[in-house]
Amino acid sequence: MLASFGGWLIGSLLKVISSDWLKKAIDLLAKSDEGRVRLEEIQARKAIAFKEQDTTQYSTWLSALDGRQMVKMNQPVFWIIICVMMGPPALLLWSVAVYNVFWWEHGIWPQIWSIADFPPSIKPWAQAAIDWLYDPMGPPGTVVGAAIAGRLTAGR
Repeated sequence: MLASFGGWLIGSLLKVISSDWLKKAIDLLAKSDEGRVRLEEIQARKAIAFKEQDTTQYSTWLSALDGRQMVKMNQPVFWIIICVMMGPPALLLWSVAVYNVFWWEHGIWPQIWSIADFPPSIKPWAQAAIDWLYDPMGPPGTVVGAAIAGRLTAGR
């Protein structure tokens, strides 16, 4: 019996919530000048509250990202991984750059060949390592980050 009463009560509440009595009350309130002013005031407060909530959420999210980045950079193992993973491509990058400055066709000590390029076997690996170091979020993350920054600074 208690279960059937609970079912009836929940069903009745759902009918009341889903009925248009709230819309009728708002329409009745909107008929008077004072009611329209009050509704506009409520809508303005709601918009301000949503904007403040969005700003708080974005700044909390950005603070978490900053904290995560700082934790990563304060670990000695991070710098060991950077040296081990970025050492060979950086050495190769600088050796190709120095070679291209001094020994290419129009360089200081000209040769008959033109500018050197990375070997095909190392090119994707070096590119992935450099991308990871300078842009760990990737292109989608960069677009989202730019959108969030634009949204946060739009009101200033």
